[in-house]
Amino acid sequence: MGAAMIRVIAVLIACWIAGQAQALSCMRPTVQGTYLDADGRAETYVLALGRLTPVPGQTRPAEPANPNDRVPYSLMTRFDGALATSDGFTRTARFDVRVDVGCAGPWCGGVPTSKHLFFLKRDGATHSFESGPCPWFAFEPTVENRADALACLNGGMCRRP
Repeated sequence: MGAAMIRVIAVLIACWIAGQAQALSCMRPTVQGTYLDADGRAETYVLALGRLTPVPGQTRPAEPANPNDRVPYSLMTRFDGALATSDGFTRTARFDVRVDVGCAGPWCGGVPTSKHLFFLKRDGATHSFESGPCPWFAFEPTVENRADALACLNGGMCRRP
């Protein structure tokens, strides 16, 4: 085998290894950035603090043999928590939420079942939550994240960091 052939094989192997090692890279979302994005959309969003619990009988699709064949899906859940008002997360709420799980290749969103600060899309009495591989619409319910959300809601400091 000549030196040129060895270089070609080495390049092909390096490309194959690099392709296998690729990972999804998401910019870290912020509450302020998500608030501004949601505010700029035609749809209506509500700030909600609580949990999503899958409705009995709802299951996610089976995992395909090839992870790159994952497909988006929707799952009905029940929200239990509070909605934001100018005074804080003070409006107790419980309602159904359709979770729309999106995928990018082998990476998919999911249904966060622990307590989160959510940006829920509202269409009349119907609510939905967009859950993609990059978590743009759900945040840990830290004191800082809740304060940032309420500042945006109340017209205070709300800028992309």
